[in-house]
Amino acid sequence: MLKKIIPTIVSLGLLAGCNSNVENTVSVEPKATKVTRAHLYYNGDIIPMNTHQPSTVEAVVEQGGKIVYVGNLEKAKDQFTDIEQVDLKGKTLLPGFIDPHSHFGMVSNTMGQVDLNSPPVGNISSIEQMLAALVAYKKDNNIADGEWVYGWGYDESQLTDKRHPTKMELDKALPNNPVYIQHASGHMGVANSLALEKMQVSAETKNPEGGMIGRLPNSSEPSGLVQETAMYSFVGHMLQVLNSKQAEFFDQTQDFYAEKGITTAQDGMTDREAIRFFQSQADQGRLKIDLVSLAGFSELESNLKDSELKFKDYKNGFKVQGTKIIADGSPQGKTAYFTQPYLGRVLNLTYSE
Repeated sequence: MLKKIIPTIVSLGLLAGCNSNVENTVSVEPKATKVTRAHLYYNGDIIPMNTHQPSTVEAVVEQGGKIVYVGNLEKAKDQFTDIEQVDLKGKTLLPGFIDPHSHFGMVSNTMGQVDLNSPPVGNISSIEQMLAALVAYKKDNNIADGEWVYGWGYDESQLTDKRHPTKMELDKALPNNPVYIQHASGHMGVANSLALEKMQVSAETKNPEGGMIGRLPNSSEPSGLVQETAMYSFVGHMLQVLNSKQAEFFDQTQDFYAEKGITTAQDGMTDREAIRFFQSQADQGRLKIDLVSLAGFSELESNLKDSELKFKDYKNGFKVQGTKIIADGSPQGKTAYFTQPYLGRVLNLTYSE
């Protein structure tokens, strides 16, 4: 894992002030070269991205997680004696990517769920394959009857069936486990009968404000689909179930981002408990990459009164960057307001409804 992460750390340091075609030694602690072995990266397209026009340098030296030299290859070899040379073999080395919008916490939670993504991200192309993956996950992970099984990443538009699975189909696959699978958009999910029962969703349950419960045709009976605020109880319970492995998943998620070259990740719509957890990880020095969060707007008033929460204050690689406002639903779930009708039918509703 370290060998995969080091190039990402190197990429981050390339943001330090470098002049194209000019050697640049970044100031470090005295005698740093004798304390920590340096890594010299060469033989590739090393692009500092510090000018409007693309330019390259021959070498980059990383030491102790920092960039200490950018410039000529021979001068780098002369300046650093205890050095490990890393041949890029023609590959390109870029500054670390800054993630403008994702859900770090949501990605972290997927570490304990079944991957239901369709190609090219995953391998699920049909509801039949989805159900088989859920069954295999229970068996492979020795999940007992009665325990929750979670999946994530399905997208009905990418399935050959071109529809959401129903609670009956999930029941058939795992009749003795509550099941909840999250849509790729994060705006909806599908639950089986046991999960609906545990979350007290029935034919008598009304749609919550800002949400919608899918119904079977010509019936008030839930189909299993829950959208927007209707899914909140399922997601909240999932977070409680997965909480026991939160720190382990946190580390795995950092590695996942770092392996993709992302050195600053974002968590959009972070609740207060998650912020506290992120802060605790930062205080313990567990951040390998920088992490910024957008606090949920519903908690804005209490967050502003919380003396422990400092907006826009970087500390140990973590910052609460601002707050996030959700003003509408999603086009994927056909819950966002459009001035023209959606193509096709929207659940059991007409356009006027």
